[in-house]
Amino acid sequence: KVAPAATPKVASAAGLSGVKNHGVHFASYRTRERALLGWDILRKQSKGALNDQAPLVQKVHIKGKGDFFRLYIGALMKRGEAVRFCNSLKKQKIPCNVANLG
Repeated sequence: KVAPAATPKVASAAGLSGVKNHGVHFASYRTRERALLGWDILRKQSKGALNDQAPLVQKVHIKGKGDFFRLYIGALMKRGEAVRFCNSLKKQKIPCNVANLG
């Protein structure tokens, strides 16, 4: 079931392991609120492709740059699934990258 955009899961890369440990990374934002706004925009642009997905927001600290909030989906995808899904989004002009979250 789709989680509401206002209450996304906060992913921890350390907690994601196993074969299905890939996801799709969309962007990084300076605040959690911006990441959620980005999710809403992407979901609308995707013409329904993201409607069954729940966003994952991961806080990371980059030395010398500060904190960022990375926006992902599909933390339990196999690599091939993530590649196919990302490629289908790119055809809709939605930028993304496959990410290993495990």
